[in-house]
Amino acid sequence: MKFLLYFSDFFVPMIIFYLVAYGLMNKKNVYDDFMEGAKEGFKTVIKITPTILGLMIAVGVLRASGAL
Repeated sequence: MKFLLYFSDFFVPMIIFYLVAYGLMNKKNVYDDFMEGAKEGFKTVIKITPTILGLMIAVGVLRASGAL
């Protein structure tokens, strides 16, 4: 189990380092690419929020009624 903790502590920073190094080696503007992806992600969040909210309310109603 300790191996997984050490691995995760090492793996996340290495992914970030790899992405930045890849962008620099290919002469890409990493910040602009990140901001473009963040904008697309935000649009996706806005699009799926009503569905997630409806599902959460439905589960709450079913739990309160004893059906779940």
